[in-house]
Amino acid sequence: DPDIQYDPVKWKKLVNIFYLALLALGAILWVVNVAVGTDVWWSGIAIACMAYTALTVRYSVTRHANLGSKIMIQTVGVQAVLVITDCLLGYTGWSVNYAVPSTILFGDLAIVFLIIVNRLNWQSYLMYQITMTIFSFIPIVLWAFGLVTRPEMAIITVILTVLVLTLVILMGDRSVKRELIRRFHL
Repeated sequence: DPDIQYDPVKWKKLVNIFYLALLALGAILWVVNVAVGTDVWWSGIAIACMAYTALTVRYSVTRHANLGSKIMIQTVGVQAVLVITDCLLGYTGWSVNYAVPSTILFGDLAIVFLIIVNRLNWQSYLMYQITMTIFSFIPIVLWAFGLVTRPEMAIITVILTVLVLTLVILMGDRSVKRELIRRFHL
């Protein structure tokens, strides 16, 4: 049998080289974008995607965090990439009207999946479910400020996430109520 070992020092060096390569590639793409002189800042979209990749490596691969927290980080990261992409393409609002609410619904669905799969310890995902429900109100706030022009998806997202949270709390046992009392001093 081969002797396979995890060497954290080598892993950290490898990850740092990866980050450096992303940074160098981003700089090269930006220079090419400037040199070509197009009206579209396509390098910004690529750089945003590379930043998201770095975020993924940092929080989803190298850390041993709870899956719920990884979903939260990934949701926020992909939302940032989508909004940046919309802005760099001339901002038509598709990101805040449709994409951001959709990613919130996906994150909500992913957390529900984790709750179902990990039924013995599902209360550990309750705070992430609450956080995702709070996130679902962000597009509604953006609508109040006039940034969301098509509120249908935002409204559907709020209704569904609040419904899911309500069901999780109602279907939960005493441990859910204890967790809510402990966290919110109810």
